[in-house]
Amino acid sequence: MGLLTLAEDRSRAAEHLRRALPYLRSPQESLRQAAISFIGIAGRHLRGQQEELQLIYGALEDASRDISPAVSSLAHQTAYVLRALERAPRPIFQMLRDRLRRACRTRPRLSGCGWLQCWSSSST
Repeated sequence: MGLLTLAEDRSRAAEHLRRALPYLRSPQESLRQAAISFIGIAGRHLRGQQEELQLIYGALEDASRDISPAVSSLAHQTAYVLRALERAPRPIFQMLRDRLRRACRTRPRLSGCGWLQCWSSSST
């Protein structure tokens, strides 16, 4: 479910994250585990967004004190992985993709259809 939600609209990862937080207080252990897994997935999409990451780390810290050893362990592991991802250098292709996406959002579309068209001088 989490992958599908984020795959549909990664730009709303912070919004989806905030919706998942109340499930950390669910009486059902399986819901708390699912919420932690989803928060971990959302955290990967929020790289560099310090406000949201601090919210995640705080929620995971609280969840690491859960009465369930499974929930507590998952919260520790998720926080560890997200912190490791924050310290890791970003792959060059990911940085280029992110720059291109930002440029596409801030620039007007070309020729009204959103596609850049290139013609060869020999074909005209």
